[in-house]
Amino acid sequence: MKVLFEQNYLIPGERAESQAIYYLLDQDADLFNVDVNGDGIMDPLANINTNGLRFTVDGGAVGVLEFDKQLLLDKQILNWDDFVDALQPALAQAIADGLLPADTTLTVDNTLIDFTFLDDGSRSVDIPAMVLEPILKPSWIPSGSSGWKTLWASTTCTAVWTMMRKQRLSP
Repeated sequence: MKVLFEQNYLIPGERAESQAIYYLLDQDADLFNVDVNGDGIMDPLANINTNGLRFTVDGGAVGVLEFDKQLLLDKQILNWDDFVDALQPALAQAIADGLLPADTTLTVDNTLIDFTFLDDGSRSVDIPAMVLEPILKPSWIPSGSSGWKTLWASTTCTAVWTMMRKQRLSP
């Protein structure tokens, strides 16, 4: 990601605040209204091929939060809440190992919504943000999702943004 700032945007002595925001969708599940568990609700991550998130904090090494890919194969990850819940043990371990600030949270924010267009040209369902954020706000740089397949697989549409001082910057 290349980000350019106006010289007067960052003021000396002030800290840039940010959060890593991830949007993830299995386009095929949306397009074909896939309902894996038969509850009558479309499962937007039914066949997702991503089992984690990548990021850096304050320019450090790339961090990875991952869950066991078997959860994907067993169809245990069907929506954004399932995805975020599955990452909580990895988040706790990263905090315990000192890789992330102790106050870091990973949540689904249903107020930050995005969408995409599916292969047939129709609009996707609303995609809520998955937000990785510490209260003390170091500078986060989301690096993408993590998994054993490529990020841009045909069934996956992922967009990642960095929010700094509540101003959206392009990926």
